[in-house]
Amino acid sequence: MSMRSFSIPLFSRSTYFSVLLSTLLCAASLCGTSKPAAAQALPSPRTTAPHAFSSASISRPLSFPEDHGAHPDFQTEWWYFTGHLFLDGQTVFKDPSPLGFQLTFFRRASLNPDAAPQQTYLAHAALSDHATNRFSFDQYLSRSTVGIAGAATNRLSVWNRDWRAEMVGDAIVLEFSLDRSGSSSSTKAANSHTQVKLVAKATPPRLHGEGGYSAKTGAEDCADCASHYYSMPGMQVTGTILKEEVPTQVSGIVWMDHEFMSNALQPNQVGWDWFSLSHKDGRHFMLFNVRDSSGAVDFASASVIEGNTVKTLTREQFSIEVLRTWTSPQSAAKYPARWRVKVPSESLDVTLNPRASNQELHWNTEANFPHSESKDRTTSPKKLSYWEGAISDEDQQVLGYAELTGYAGAMGDVL
Repeated sequence: MSMRSFSIPLFSRSTYFSVLLSTLLCAASLCGTSKPAAAQALPSPRTTAPHAFSSASISRPLSFPEDHGAHPDFQTEWWYFTGHLFLDGQTVFKDPSPLGFQLTFFRRASLNPDAAPQQTYLAHAALSDHATNRFSFDQYLSRSTVGIAGAATNRLSVWNRDWRAEMVGDAIVLEFSLDRSGSSSSTKAANSHTQVKLVAKATPPRLHGEGGYSAKTGAEDCADCASHYYSMPGMQVTGTILKEEVPTQVSGIVWMDHEFMSNALQPNQVGWDWFSLSHKDGRHFMLFNVRDSSGAVDFASASVIEGNTVKTLTREQFSIEVLRTWTSPQSAAKYPARWRVKVPSESLDVTLNPRASNQELHWNTEANFPHSESKDRTTSPKKLSYWEGAISDEDQQVLGYAELTGYAGAMGDVL
């Protein structure tokens, strides 16, 4: 399999977005006004050792609903939702999905030698129209000190301005908007506006690795090069997409990830290919490869979720073969665009294709802060790109999302 290689380390999914947060913070001064009254904000981070973050530990159990919330003692955290959406009259695992979405909230604590770490929140949202190959995305970047972004520490409730993910009973409410004035969407029409509100029925948390301790390297001398990681796969969802005041009712299937960590990984790791897959028979699969500077797989892991059972697979127990690539007209990056995924122990051998080719997200700091009250005009615009999109097999028996990083250029080019 052919992989592009770059000289700058990208580490894990969480570390990539930690770098992204740090980069974007250099380009904007952020402020705001209010937060949802029903949400419980983060308490002040630890003041006894403001520079010491907790590390993932195999001895730390996960407990719910508390661990749905934020963990300010860890440096990096994110809540991640993706799904395939269907129109009235269409059926999941039968009809090709006409729409896909991503909604992700990131929290990053910055180190300050004179004070406790400051919490910063980044949110990404995207909506793909598979019939027209149109892809819209947007973002918010806010600091918790001004109250417009935050997260509860004892339950799932995270927000960034008017976007939110909140668990109410056994339901998870997701709200976000796209195509605002100044949006980064390359397909945005003048004055267009899209609002999305979805309600997902929560499924039990499924813990990856060893009780939620998910290693990101095989190095024996780096036991804390890991995260705490769980998923809530196969959630049924219904909702409304309001585009230019025209409502469309949708339903579908959603995958949720929550991960928190503090430590970067090995300096030779440059990017990864991550997959969440839901099978018609009720099984779910999480798989990822972490690539080194030569493009070879440096570390790999997977989980098979069936009912209440989660089985962890080593790199020898599954394979991800790239069958085709796609070159982005925006970034010129060459991404994998068709895969053969094999898990012999589960009799899984499936070929997966993107539901739309162009599902690449670009975050240009000069274009992405129309809502900041001020900008640092002395800082040159910076741009980061990655591919995050809906995928499926030809027969619609397997639906999922893929995340591909490290293909669009070295991070050193934008820092």
